[in-house]
Amino acid sequence: MKDFFWTPQKSAFGEITEKRSKFISEIRPICDEQAAADFIEEVRLKHRDARHTVFSYLLIDGKKRYSDDGEPSGTAGAPITEILEKKCFSNCAVTVTRYFGGILLGTGGLLRAYSAAATSAIEQCDPVKMILKNRFSLCCEYTFYNRIPSILSKYGGKILTSDFSNSVSLSVSLPPDQSEKFSALIFELSGGKIVANPLDPLYEKE
Repeated sequence: MKDFFWTPQKSAFGEITEKRSKFISEIRPICDEQAAADFIEEVRLKHRDARHTVFSYLLIDGKKRYSDDGEPSGTAGAPITEILEKKCFSNCAVTVTRYFGGILLGTGGLLRAYSAAATSAIEQCDPVKMILKNRFSLCCEYTFYNRIPSILSKYGGKILTSDFSNSVSLSVSLPPDQSEKFSALIFELSGGKIVANPLDPLYEKE
């Protein structure tokens, strides 16, 4: 898994004009492929009279897809994908809609125009950095619970969820390079009674 990625904090738009062709771009945060498909369809309906609406989306689980939507192969979707990958963006989708202005741009001109339009939206999206964290569950007595926040703070971690019943059940997150130290310390301090059980990792805002 990647140590980090950037993702849009909000939808953002961009627009450029190249030889009378108008290129309108939009970037949006997404969580899965269905959200990407819904976003792309929404944009296509909004610009149903446009000549082309190309797109690219990337997800942190490795799924990605792009389309040139009738433009010459490699001039639209692929360069947008390359921009997102170079900027370490993920969990986002970008569309660029072209209203044809009557003048052919050629493959080089199209590539530059679609890239510039996508970049103009990306630059406006107020991105947030998502950091990979390890996640653990643990169970402790109430007498030990009050010590957990300060121990977590020492190692850059935090409590995600807590459940209070006969004992306290917690899920916590920590930086990967601090996880073993935290696990070893609470095991030692509790006399071997508290074990940090690993869960699936997650990404958190920096």
